[in-house]
Amino acid sequence: NSIHKEVTPPKPPTRTTSSLSTGGTIKKRVQIQEISV
Repeated sequence: NSIHKEVTPPKPPTRTTSSLSTGGTIKKRVQIQEISV
């Protein structure tokens, strides 16, 4: 159980989650563009 707790971090506020997901998507797009170029 202790390991499971470490694997699952506490849920951050919706703002943080949305910003992180958006930032991750932008980073992925930038990496794809760099590779394609």
